[in-house]
Amino acid sequence: MQRSFENILIYFKTIFYLLWDSFILLFTPAREQEILKVLVIRPDSIGDFILYLDAAWELKKIYPAGHHKIVLLGNSIWTPIAELLPCFDEVWAIERNRFVRNPFYRFQLLKKIRRAGFHTVIHPVISREFALGDAVIRISGAAERIGSQGDLKNTSGYQRKISDSWYSRLLPVSNPNSVVLIKNSEFIRGLGSEKFLAEVPVLDRAILQPVNLNQPRDYFIIFPGAQNAKRRWPVEKFLEITERIYHHSGWNGVICGSDKERELGSQMASRTKIPLLDLTGRTSLLELLYIISEAHLLVGNETGAIHMAAALSVPAVCILGGGHYGDFLPYQIEKENSRPLPVSVTQPMPCFYCNWFCIYQTPQKQAWPCIANISVESVWEKLEQIIVKRSPKENGQILNN
Repeated sequence: MQRSFENILIYFKTIFYLLWDSFILLFTPAREQEILKVLVIRPDSIGDFILYLDAAWELKKIYPAGHHKIVLLGNSIWTPIAELLPCFDEVWAIERNRFVRNPFYRFQLLKKIRRAGFHTVIHPVISREFALGDAVIRISGAAERIGSQGDLKNTSGYQRKISDSWYSRLLPVSNPNSVVLIKNSEFIRGLGSEKFLAEVPVLDRAILQPVNLNQPRDYFIIFPGAQNAKRRWPVEKFLEITERIYHHSGWNGVICGSDKERELGSQMASRTKIPLLDLTGRTSLLELLYIISEAHLLVGNETGAIHMAAALSVPAVCILGGGHYGDFLPYQIEKENSRPLPVSVTQPMPCFYCNWFCIYQTPQKQAWPCIANISVESVWEKLEQIIVKRSPKENGQILNN
């Protein structure tokens, strides 16, 4: 019954977006520019953007400076990072929720895009969204409108049938079961960089400004939050892992997370006697990146923090459920690599790949079984291997904290 109501709601939203956005087509002519302007659309999450970084650098080779100007339309949550990267000439922010809920904000932003006179608009997101990236393609007025054939994880079949017609070229996904890194590299090859191969994304630490938040000299990071509470490993298990890391390494713990996870961080910090610095909700995005860059390791749920750690060459252990298993993690790369890849810990179940439509009924704040059933021992096994390599305490030298 609930799914039927959701389908009806999606149908009426689709009609609204089609009609509302049509006013821009009627009253805002597209402009031509002497320099070829390229718009790259990425309204998705920070993890998606981090995983796109190696592909983003390649855009400069496909659309060289002097003849092209590359503009990124990105989620406002992570555009402060993008603004520091020279692979984009300009960065425009889109507030996702406001764009789909506020018709007037939507109208103004789409009008700005149409008036900018882009020659080429690229929408490299694999799981396209009808009301976001697809809508920008429709309104852009660009001669070239390139996207991915993608999948149906964030759109319906009839929405994709409509939106496919708005693209001048749709690049295929040869293996739907490959991870996003591989799909991104295939997309870049489809744009013309035929020898491009997927590798671990890189964030240069030099772009980050040092911050002093009273963090200890030697520390590890715990990231206990997740976008959905049911994708969070139980706090009790995080606490046990935190204490084991401290006693085996001598490193202090630092809890990180968003402002919405302050209660979770406070709960952890109050339930242990080991030194824990709670920075949950107390850092900007750029401050968080710096804190991660200086850590010995990071352990957490499947969030953007895992990908940030990987891009900064910080060892990370991810408690990975089955809903999106194989979409983002474990990593698959096509180049030789000497940098640490994130390590995934899972509890295999027959219902993996459910796109988080869980078949099990669980209490509201209890994690889904594929996450809740991951044992402390299985996570510790992976962490211990990292600690042995990085901690002087394992060689009989106690760290000074």
